Formats: sequence, structure tokens, C-alpha cells
Amino acid sequence: MNVEDILSKTISELMDKRLDNAIEVLNQLFLQRPSLMGNDEFEAVKRDYQLMVDYMGKGTYRSATRLSLCLVATTSLSCNRQLRD
Repeated sequence: MNVEDILSKTISELMDKRLDNAIEVLNQLFLQRPSLMGNDEFEAVKRDYQLMVDYMGKGTYRSATRLSLCLVATTSLSCNRQLRD
């Protein structure tokens, strides 16, 4: 995928509120061009997002919107397991 396609796909995923997919797509760009400006910031966002997903997956986040937040955040097994419990 070229840079324009990656950025277009990333924006589309963000508009659909699929941050997990947007991060995955944008990660391709930084893997292709590790010296690209913004790589450090992207890594920080990726790390913080994973911390949030892990926190929610542990079931410590309880609220009426937990299900929708978890579905938006990830489709990981840990999150799905918590939703079934």
C-alpha cells in the first residue's frame, strides 16, 4: 500500500470509530518509513491505547457504556472473555 492509500484507510477507520484498525493500518506506514516524523508520537499513542485495552479487558472498568467501549476498542480475546462473564 502506498502512503496515500494508508492515510486514506486510516482516516476512514477513524471516521468509523475503529481506532484499533486505524492504528494497525498506520503502523504499516511507520514500518515502511521508521524515520518518518511523528513515529515517536505514534508509538506513544499505540502504547497508551494498548494499556487502555488491557485495563478494560481485565474487567476493572465498570459502567453502562463498558460494552460499547470494549467493542470499539478491540476484538481481542481478553475483552471478549470479559464481556461473556
